Amino acid sequence: MTIRKAEEKDIPQLLNLMKGLARFEKYVDSFRVEERHLLEQGFRKDPLDFFALVAEEGDGSLQGMLVYYFVPFTSQGKPTLYIKELFVGEPGRDSGVGTALMKAAATTALDHGCGDMRWLVADWNKDGIRLYQRIGAKANPQWLEFLIEGEAMRKLID
Repeated sequence: MTIRKAEEKDIPQLLNLMKGLARFEKYVDSFRVEERHLLEQGFRKDPLDFFALVAEEGDGSLQGMLVYYFVPFTSQGKPTLYIKELFVGEPGRDSGVGTALMKAAATTALDHGCGDMRWLVADWNKDGIRLYQRIGAKANPQWLEFLIEGEAMRKLID
């Protein structure tokens, strides 16, 4: 297995993994990402909106992916690497793929002068939580995620 940066040729498989995550996290009905979004926002736009690492088997199949972006300005005076998505397909689970992707993300973060890495995990995702605890991550109990969308955003500006 090789962990590497995603390339344009990976877009179909990357999209498949993203759909797998959407099914796993039960938001597939609202999933709207298409290949054209990945191509433009992750490979062609300058600056890019996101970056991705992939776990590739010797046969060229992708077993997992980690999508991230940088928050350039933080209270630490250093950037943060923010993990947007981490997903390992069923064949690659329990084989170290998730840990390998997190190690590659940590290497990327340090290479870019980041002070930390951050991400969200659903409270029901016990396997994910165990992975994160095993690699030394801890929950941040001081912060709650808030969300405003759709009609509430429109009301806010009216």
